[in-house]
Amino acid sequence: MIDENTSIYEGKHFDDYLKYTFLLNDKFKILKTICDKYGLSVVVSSSWKVGNEKPETWEECRSLYDLINKFKQYNIPFAGVTPSVPNPELPWGQKMWKEFDIQAYLFLNRDVTHYVIVDDAFENDLDSLKDHLIKTKYNEDGIGNGGLLPHHINEVKDKLKPRESYTEDEMKENLLYKQIMDSEFNLINSGTEGLFIKNEEYVINLLVTYDKKSVLYHWYDIYDDDKWGVFNTYEDFLELLRYFNIIERNDDEKKLMRRC
Repeated sequence: MIDENTSIYEGKHFDDYLKYTFLLNDKFKILKTICDKYGLSVVVSSSWKVGNEKPETWEECRSLYDLINKFKQYNIPFAGVTPSVPNPELPWGQKMWKEFDIQAYLFLNRDVTHYVIVDDAFENDLDSLKDHLIKTKYNEDGIGNGGLLPHHINEVKDKLKPRESYTEDEMKENLLYKQIMDSEFNLINSGTEGLFIKNEEYVINLLVTYDKKSVLYHWYDIYDDDKWGVFNTYEDFLELLRYFNIIERNDDEKKLMRRC
């Protein structure tokens, strides 16, 4: 997982930001060395991915386009981008929340067994994933050199760790998750891959976040519409179902059980 300030940015090139001329060759050489040494592929988890799915203008997808071309130029394996999960402080909004974005990618890609995150994020931005984090700085030496540097190559071996996984009992340590699981909702599956609510048109997958404090939901339907988000209480869960028009605002829980 890489961030724009991690592998391709140096502080002294800030003035060139809008021109995308800070795609520095030395950073891609280091990234290529890391991928070759450890057998890794790159997943973009930063704002570089914004505009990738349905860009309104060329400018919106320009940065990712240029980045992918650089990956091709250096023969760096590119595996894709993370989903965009709303910030839990802004319910139903589409503000990127990198910690949950990465978890969502891992939930969708069970073949990923180990991973490392290279990012200049604040500590609380990736709190539950910090054991995987190589933290970079945009101006590490004070004279403008930062981002991905040669000394990070050997640091990867200490941060390239197995993905988090839970037993079913560990999942139940999240009281909210257990409350939903023990309710009378028509949950078609349960266990370490989460709970599922399903009908002919949609599926909602509910999964405990790695800090075991929240539940991550993934909505997908017959119209190929995917939505992600996080909720923290049982009432938030009911509000989620109301938001998707699965239940009406005045439905009580008994009606909800019959309809789900």
